[in-house]
Amino acid sequence: MELSRWNMVLICWCFILSLFIPQPVLSESEIITADCTELVSCLIHATSRSRLCLDLTGSPARCRVTGMVGGEHVTTIEVTGKADDSILLKFKSLSGKPGYTISGAGASIHRLGQGQVWVKLSGTSPLFEISISAHPYGEFEFNLRTMRPIKE
Repeated sequence: MELSRWNMVLICWCFILSLFIPQPVLSESEIITADCTELVSCLIHATSRSRLCLDLTGSPARCRVTGMVGGEHVTTIEVTGKADDSILLKFKSLSGKPGYTISGAGASIHRLGQGQVWVKLSGTSPLFEISISAHPYGEFEFNLRTMRPIKE
């Protein structure tokens, strides 16, 4: 009987001490990153939500966004461009099974297959959003490239 009491004391102390051992935590940079920092106008991390804002209104741009999602965590990429811009998106799953949806008022969205999407922005609302989620977990890569109409 005395031995089992000591075992319980030892187990309790181990449990209490384990509460003080630092656990791995995802840093903001591990959740979502963009290799085009000059185009990032906001980066917000909140409980189970991340938002990255990209401003593509300047000269033609390219950007690669990578990140991870899972469980209840959803990442949203908000893209602002010039009216009548076309943006080519290429989505790649790096691990797990992340999925995405694209929406935008007045935006014309065309799925080209194999993770490629062509988005034509409207003249009234040059903004669209990409929402990425996965269950239980997924890592992703999005490549964005503006394609401006040629002016003669």
